Amino acid sequence: MIFVLRDEFTDEFISGVAFNLYDGAGNLVGTQTTDSYGKVCFPVNPTQLDDYNMWKLVPKTIPTDLELQDILPVTIGVAKNDHNNPTDFFLVNAVHNENSENYGYKVGYTSKYSDDAKYEHVYNFYVRHLPKVEIRVVDDATQQLLTGVKYTLSRGNTSISVDDSSVAKTIYAKMHENDKLPEGATDYIELFDWNAGEFQVKFSEYPKDFQYFEDFYISIYKNGNASPTNQIASYYKSSAWNGSKNIQTVVTCENENKSNVTRITIHAVQVADVTFHKYSKDDLSLSSIPELSGAHLQLYKADSNNEYTQRIEEWDTGSSAKVITLEAGAYCLEETSAPADYNKTTPLYFTLMRNTSGKLELKKGVSDASSYVDDITKAVCIVDTPTVKHVGVQIVDITTGLPWAGAKAKLIGEAGGNMSNEDRTWTSSLLDTVHTFRLPLQNGSFTIEVVDSDMFAYSEFKFEVVQDGDGFKLESANNVSSPDGTIDNNTITVYAYPKVMFRYSINYNTDTNCDNALKGFRLSINDSDNNPASVKGQNPWDLKHGNQKKALGIATGSYIVSEVRRSDDATVSDLSPVKITVKRNDNGTPEIHNDSKGWICWDRIIDVIYQYK
Repeated sequence: MIFVLRDEFTDEFISGVAFNLYDGAGNLVGTQTTDSYGKVCFPVNPTQLDDYNMWKLVPKTIPTDLELQDILPVTIGVAKNDHNNPTDFFLVNAVHNENSENYGYKVGYTSKYSDDAKYEHVYNFYVRHLPKVEIRVVDDATQQLLTGVKYTLSRGNTSISVDDSSVAKTIYAKMHENDKLPEGATDYIELFDWNAGEFQVKFSEYPKDFQYFEDFYISIYKNGNASPTNQIASYYKSSAWNGSKNIQTVVTCENENKSNVTRITIHAVQVADVTFHKYSKDDLSLSSIPELSGAHLQLYKADSNNEYTQRIEEWDTGSSAKVITLEAGAYCLEETSAPADYNKTTPLYFTLMRNTSGKLELKKGVSDASSYVDDITKAVCIVDTPTVKHVGVQIVDITTGLPWAGAKAKLIGEAGGNMSNEDRTWTSSLLDTVHTFRLPLQNGSFTIEVVDSDMFAYSEFKFEVVQDGDGFKLESANNVSSPDGTIDNNTITVYAYPKVMFRYSINYNTDTNCDNALKGFRLSINDSDNNPASVKGQNPWDLKHGNQKKALGIATGSYIVSEVRRSDDATVSDLSPVKITVKRNDNGTPEIHNDSKGWICWDRIIDVIYQYK
């Protein structure tokens, strides 16, 4: 009589299990241990058999290292052949096999010992290695387990934490209520009362130079349609992905060779956050290079045939750089449309590859000479060549550096400027403190004029566009002793002086004799140190016949108007000094105060009044 013990999942033989066999009277027939074929053999004397006997196979010892479930006794019918052949017998299929009844194992069967045998002397029956789920995090480049990852597998009130990803995490599955865990095992899931269970995997830590690990869901279930029955399986369900990262967590689920192990692999990809800049070639020499907006870029990744077919991302450039998380590979950054006044650059090819130190290294491939990459900052910089030069102009108060509002200005292209004799005019405002012009990229001379108006005196700033290597730069052409502005890279700052009108009279006498009486007098406006103030216009100035007003451009500050020379006319008294203050109000426009009178001069006129003796 032969019994063969097999694994329910693989149908392979299980060796090392000892059994006792008892005959129908309860006598011990013998003790055998399953061999490499899972087989135990017991001698039977058919002549001593009744017509039908109930024999019982009882497990004696089960090695713990096999991780087998309990093997329950098998009761099998043993029938003597007819009297014409009393020296043989045959087996009747198990009358009572608690392994299949209580544990839901695959049902056993009888068979012949060989094809030549006449009767069935063999009973094949099954037991299970306890099914288990093996979860591992693998570095996709090396196929080695990745260290430094911590995560939790949870469903309802059940939670299993993994703090050491350097080893695969094994979680046992109870498929029947009376399944037993191996000695020392604590982590398990229950599958005996439901067909599927959805677990959430949440990450708490992972190496910073690896991909963004996205929390995800996984279903672990028993597959009743599989062969053998009740094999466990799983499938991956992605969480709702918000697209904040280019790399999405990839999970694969597999059952190897219909074994009792279902393997769930979290594929970790080493990545780097790459910053994509868009620059103007004209700005590369600046200490802080501004982003160039208005270009449309597309990023492609090479496939296994080194063809750039996979579009990773596309975007329009703006005032800030674009950061994209990329895995190792070869990439192409293509500009499909350039900003206005720029030539479209050639595609930039670059690679992100793991070096001998185990880090991702950024290297430039074929591209336009101006475009470049920086491995230290993980930056890809694509550079456009401008067809014009963008120049910003701001009009400010020379004292405070704050912008003026209401200053009328114009840009004039002089000889060589190629401005088509076009005047560019604008009025400054606090909403648009920097006004931008597009200048032709060639040598030329230009002037910015703050024109005469009610609020500001006339001033001008001259500059030139000159060759600078393979580009162009701005240079001031102003009088260095008394500049009306400055140049910082491509930004020009022009100083505007508030306009103040001085009106002088004798006792408010405005008849035609007034200017004759004051002819030969000289006035001066001085600063707080009693030095002649720096103004737009002549200071000191003479009071002349036929002109009772004098307009000056005066920077913000406090001043005194006083007499520095007078004629021999003895009928006019000495001038009492006039105190004034020039301010910039909250609206960004000039405000003139007559401090001697204690009022604001809304008409911007300061009266200088003499007295008759």
